[in-house]
Amino acid sequence: KEVKISLNNILPKAKPVMNSLVNVSLKWIEKPVSVILDQKRAYHTIKAEDSEQGLIMTHLRRIAWFENPHDNEENLRIRYLRVISVQFGDSPAAAILDCFRQRVVKDLNDNNQEITADLLASSSFVDDNALSVETYPQAATFCKEAIKAFASYNAELHEPLISDKNGRYDSNGVPHKEPEVNEEAESRIFGFFYNAFKDEIRLPIQRNINHKRRGIRVGQDLLSGEVNNLQLTMRMVSSFQMSIHDFMGFMSILTVRGKILLSKIQE
Repeated sequence: KEVKISLNNILPKAKPVMNSLVNVSLKWIEKPVSVILDQKRAYHTIKAEDSEQGLIMTHLRRIAWFENPHDNEENLRIRYLRVISVQFGDSPAAAILDCFRQRVVKDLNDNNQEITADLLASSSFVDDNALSVETYPQAATFCKEAIKAFASYNAELHEPLISDKNGRYDSNGVPHKEPEVNEEAESRIFGFFYNAFKDEIRLPIQRNINHKRRGIRVGQDLLSGEVNNLQLTMRMVSSFQMSIHDFMGFMSILTVRGKILLSKIQE
């Protein structure tokens, strides 16, 4: 097979190994108090170490451009810069981030903060953490210790999202049932829309059966009155069925009807 040479062709292939998305999601909805953490600029925080391997990494990833692109052609000079931080899109990037987060977990264990270490390790998925605990004080303690552990490596976390049936908690530990002016009620995590003020999750269903363009469905959402006039193929029905992101099976009572319909079309 002939392929175009790219940086990812020569970089080692690796995948995150800490947790599966299903396990993290199950633990997130298990207990009364929800905690969501998100790492800022996760990949850019991690830089190549000052070693032979680190130098190889940075020399593989160089950017070249003209110092003054508007100069006359005979005076153009090329300038080379090396990229020292991990970049999203590199084949081992997610695994490198997992290694970094495992190091934070090890530091917490070494500091006798085993509970926070276990919670962080079991709830980590790429640059997010989603977990649940029994009480708000437990959630606040976890967030405080996790933020401090990440800060040791100049890695920042976004403001934690702590919520339960009483609402979303602010920095003073007071729950709120309604968002402030210009504040979004829902945030997106793992494909869910999560309303921290109501402690509810919502699963979106695409209502667009048109063709995809660059992985995104284009056109208007389908209206119920237009269904009988659709010109469908088996491929379109199958594609629409598979586009419903429901890895937890919450919408099985609906998606099974699509599978039955597809089996009838195949017959």
